[in-house]
Amino acid sequence: MNTIEGRAWLFGDNVSTEYMMPGFTMLGKMSDEKAKQYCMAALRPEFAQGVKPGDIIIGGENFGCGSSRIASKLLLALGISCVLADSVAGIFYRNSISTGLPVIDLPGISRFARDGDVCSVRLMEGQIENRRIGDMLKFPPFPAHIIAILDAGGLVPLLKAELAAAH
Repeated sequence: MNTIEGRAWLFGDNVSTEYMMPGFTMLGKMSDEKAKQYCMAALRPEFAQGVKPGDIIIGGENFGCGSSRIASKLLLALGISCVLADSVAGIFYRNSISTGLPVIDLPGISRFARDGDVCSVRLMEGQIENRRIGDMLKFPPFPAHIIAILDAGGLVPLLKAELAAAH
């Protein structure tokens, strides 16, 4: 996984994991496939129905704050390919990478695009391009070990593949 291209969905500051994965969807109460319809519904009721595979979320400050729930699972189930935000809560970042969802913490990104703009993200080069305006932003490129996790579809699939290769 190196280049991601998708349509932007903008969200503001302090988007909690509770908005992404409401409590009533957790603890075996429903499958991710069913639960994804409630993802971000409190903030943007049209979101889950309107997302197309490959779409990108662009957030403001403190994106993914809140609980340690693995909300990235529902974003992935919807087809979100990447999350870009002005700042990202640490546990959301770790959970997302571990489940195979790239997250980029980049101050100022929330002012870089509008809803519906197509953005291209090059993880290994550290570049984001807004195709509508032709502007480019840079971020620290993803290191090889993170790319390996993302390419495998998450940390567990990577470890299983490494274990299988060792035997």
